[in-house]
Amino acid sequence: MPLIGPHEDRSPLHLHPKHHLRARSLLLGALLVLSAFLTSHSLLNDSEIPLAPNAVQQPVPRTYFAMNLAGSAWKHPWPTVDVGAVRIFDSVWAKIEPEKGAWDFSHLDQDVDQAQQHKTDVDLVLGSTPTWASARPTETNPYRFQVPGSRSEARDIADWEHYVRTVATRYKGRVHIYEMWNEPNMKDNYSGNVPHLVQLCSAAYRVLKQVDPTIRVISPSPAPGGGPQYLRSFIEQGGGKTFDILGFHFYDNLSSDRIHPESIVGSAQQLKNMLVSLKLPDIPIWNTESGYYIHSAPTAKSYIKNYPAHIHVLAQQEAVDAVGRSYALAWAVGIERFFWYGWGEPAYAIVDDNGNDAKDATRAYAAISKWLLGATYQSLTHNTQSMEWVIVSRTEKGSLQYIIWTNKDKETFTIPKDWKVSQIEDLPGGHASISTPMIDLTGTPRLLH
Repeated sequence: MPLIGPHEDRSPLHLHPKHHLRARSLLLGALLVLSAFLTSHSLLNDSEIPLAPNAVQQPVPRTYFAMNLAGSAWKHPWPTVDVGAVRIFDSVWAKIEPEKGAWDFSHLDQDVDQAQQHKTDVDLVLGSTPTWASARPTETNPYRFQVPGSRSEARDIADWEHYVRTVATRYKGRVHIYEMWNEPNMKDNYSGNVPHLVQLCSAAYRVLKQVDPTIRVISPSPAPGGGPQYLRSFIEQGGGKTFDILGFHFYDNLSSDRIHPESIVGSAQQLKNMLVSLKLPDIPIWNTESGYYIHSAPTAKSYIKNYPAHIHVLAQQEAVDAVGRSYALAWAVGIERFFWYGWGEPAYAIVDDNGNDAKDATRAYAAISKWLLGATYQSLTHNTQSMEWVIVSRTEKGSLQYIIWTNKDKETFTIPKDWKVSQIEDLPGGHASISTPMIDLTGTPRLLH
């Protein structure tokens, strides 16, 4: 099988591993917040974690299951799993107006058409200045797909406004979500300062609402290393009036030898606390990007081998666990949309061979979507001794179901009699009747109903 290096992919989604090494401090902070939270809410060995309002007030919608797709220009096919929303990069300025007045919507038109055919929401990312409009046109970039000066703000804000208005007008009534600059806290993506970013976002917000008041705008979504601090600075300097949704990249610590999807509980609480302190308590939070490096399946035609150093690459079952636990928990703590990273991007692939061949992680995504879709959460409980996590939800038909796993390698669990369950399902597939009240738990979520 041919070997493909992760840095040979030209996707705009690809992140340098050093960015995620910086996530260690964020993960530690998130776990400390979670630990303090569980201690303060301890009920003997069990801690019931309060559910976010959206989790108890509405069923899990299809749009919660979202995917980073990059776009047709990157030759990644449409997902073979059902997704309610896609995040697209074919909309960045440098791609669609490479020269002043020379517009190219061929790929973006295809993306929007495909989304409509699949009845899928679209999040268009705005940013990446073309060389001709850049405040620093000779500035070099670390990625081959970036043009000189693309990390800079626009030299003339009128050019930026014209770009935003042109895109929004073209897709009026078809696209209702726009996202400001991707990961501006990373110098590889944005070289300007916070005041200039606030100016860009303020202008874009005004123009988008003028074109279509129903448009919702996502804030710039920072990478985890220093992300919360960057968002606070952005909001305090005037950015709080430039978005309707807070975007954040909830990456785990990808250098750790164990996955920590549960850290999203603490990370989400940190962001909520920040929003409350900034008098923005009702702003919804979206995870616009997170995922893991995942090994290619043994059946992959193109097998990725030379991953970056100091990165933990997930085995097939680890990836299943990461997908299932991430999606089950994020909705509980108020993440209203979860864009997995990514479809077809080789090194982080939830699918193999540029998006053409499913693997266990792909099947896990489809299965957890089926488990959660239409369910209304009832409770989230963590046992601090057995390390078990239990999510209770009510299905559309009115019956209770239970998703359960442990952070230990293995644990025996006794099913409570009052659960009244008879069936058990596993990720990424498998279904059986329950013949004994004693079941084995691992890090793989199991569904009892």
